[in-house]
Amino acid sequence: MDADKSRRVPRPSAAAAKRVPVRRPRALARPDLDAGPERHVRDLLYDLRERAGRPALEDLEKRIAGDDRLDGSPKKDVIRRIISRGGPAGLDDIRSVAQVLALACGEDRYKIADRVTQLIHSSDQPPGPSRDETSDNTSAPKPSAAADTAGISARPETDEVPGHLFVADWDPMLGDDVAFELSGAIESVHVEVPLLTNWLNAELTRRSAFDIPDDNVKTQILRSVRMAMGWSERLGPELVRLARAAHAARYSYAEIRTILNRALSFKVNGLLSGTDHPGYPHPLDLDKMAAFTFGYAVKDLIELGFDAGRGRGGVRAYVPREILLNSPELMEIGALLSPVASSASERLYRACQLARDFNFIGIADQRHLWTHFVLPQAFANYPFDRVIVEVGSIHAFGLP
Repeated sequence: MDADKSRRVPRPSAAAAKRVPVRRPRALARPDLDAGPERHVRDLLYDLRERAGRPALEDLEKRIAGDDRLDGSPKKDVIRRIISRGGPAGLDDIRSVAQVLALACGEDRYKIADRVTQLIHSSDQPPGPSRDETSDNTSAPKPSAAADTAGISARPETDEVPGHLFVADWDPMLGDDVAFELSGAIESVHVEVPLLTNWLNAELTRRSAFDIPDDNVKTQILRSVRMAMGWSERLGPELVRLARAAHAARYSYAEIRTILNRALSFKVNGLLSGTDHPGYPHPLDLDKMAAFTFGYAVKDLIELGFDAGRGRGGVRAYVPREILLNSPELMEIGALLSPVASSASERLYRACQLARDFNFIGIADQRHLWTHFVLPQAFANYPFDRVIVEVGSIHAFGLP
């Protein structure tokens, strides 16, 4: 027998095996940053990556590129800059990184993306101490009766964010949570939206200058603008009512702000479209108004009816199909009800036609649909006594 063949091949000892180097996920640099939106965004995303096990930047780039629900498409170097420094980068890219990291941690992707947007926009807020910067750790003081005349200025979101949404400083109205429990402390709030006010004043002046001898005709021409002015003055009290109802339904402070901002956006856009502001959809084109306000294409929205049952009625609203396509329970039902070779959209429509139990949509997606899309539309399109504020009241949904 050949000696070389009979010789046993030595195996590494257990101790030697333990000494084999193992490549650990790489930590990114975390430079000191001045206080501000970029540092807050960086801290949030950096911590998410740590909790996710430090996924490689190349892997994050592939996940983002493979998810057609994301608007951004950052490359590895941009992802590194976003996680290490919070930017500078486009909002779509930052939100995309945030959503992928949220999914890796088992977090609600939409809540994390909204949090990022709020942090970035915080630089536009008027200066003043935050709750964390006050002299003690107690909650904000209870508002006095003077709060019933509080004024709130609303501004459009930045050009980086699609859609025609308005963001307002609701702190004078909301204050601490106990503000809603103080009887008579907050009765009304004046909401000022420069775009709306300036347009209505200019349009009233323009139409008043028309040389029309018939007073009845001229009154009709001015009527829509004057009606819009009257409705704009009621925005504050209406939104106070909505805020009280949302608080009673146990929505969080952040959710109430989202509900108010989006309800305000629908109201303002509706008033501007009703007075023929150029570029705004017709008031009766609700699908186009929803797409216009939220920043979606009409084809990316789906109209659904939501029923509270037991004589409480229901509402209709346009919601993004991407949220429903991302709902595992709903899509599993659609797959069972559809042919094998059907597309995701076909499975979604089949589920919405036949699987009407609202519980098939996950709890997190239910709340996101309600706070971001359904409730703001219902508040703008239905009398208040028909608005279903609490998402838990909905039992069934489906195509109208």
